[in-house]
Amino acid sequence: MPEPMTSRQRVLAALNMEPCDRIPRQQWCLPYVGLYRREEQKQLESEFPSDFAGPPVKFGVSRYAQGGAGRKGEYTDMFGNLWRAAEDGVVGEVKQPRLAEWDALDGYEMPWEVLDQADYSGVDAFCRQTDKFVLAGTFTNPFERMQQIRGTENLFID
Repeated sequence: MPEPMTSRQRVLAALNMEPCDRIPRQQWCLPYVGLYRREEQKQLESEFPSDFAGPPVKFGVSRYAQGGAGRKGEYTDMFGNLWRAAEDGVVGEVKQPRLAEWDALDGYEMPWEVLDQADYSGVDAFCRQTDKFVLAGTFTNPFERMQQIRGTENLFID
């Protein structure tokens, strides 16, 4: 039996469509897990560690953000979209997209403070000390962000 691969070797092999000892893995969980299943998550991470690492970044606070994501009720995300969650632990759904009407674009300002006030001071040192690929933290993917800020129906019509 061949020796197990390192995370970096495994990811490179998978990207190059070469044989690898197992599929690279990375866990992403809804807020529910952190609220109600944290010990089980730690156990799972211990048994099945990620092949990627996340850098220590503390992002700034958006002028639009209000309330608590992942909790029952309404909250406003960093882009100014109003969300509603029916129960604790779920992200919920956008009920009022920030740019539901194109006229709103004229006065809209992106929440640059989230990046401008971010603390990246530990990222370089972190990257130098890990042998894993580092995935920069993100809040959502571009398509999902467009869907949230414009609204699903509007996005597809656009």
